[in-house]
Amino acid sequence: MCEVLSEFKVANPGKRIVIILDNFSSHRSQMVRDFSAQNGIELIILPPYSPDLNPIEQIWRAVRRDLSTLFIKDHDHLKAEIWEEFFYRINQITYFKGWAEKFLSAKYYFKILCN
Repeated sequence: MCEVLSEFKVANPGKRIVIILDNFSSHRSQMVRDFSAQNGIELIILPPYSPDLNPIEQIWRAVRRDLSTLFIKDHDHLKAEIWEEFFYRINQITYFKGWAEKFLSAKYYFKILCN
């Protein structure tokens, strides 16, 4: 997370940086808060499970729903199911495609799909 914040800082020299994050534990960690404070980055942490404020929550809800019915053998099987089933279908959804293209750089979008 600190590496991502560092990239934001480098890409926006001299600008005020305000980052809105969901309630994921790594986003709230002391290390992230310290790094942000030392680098003049303001963090706004959304309340737990706030789909109205964080539309990606709808995507994760669908992932949990679809994967909860499967027996996952191992990590590779989980990645294959996400890739072959979920992302194949979700990439057909305009909302997700638009969100990913707008908010994720190609590097991070590809990383999400491949990890």
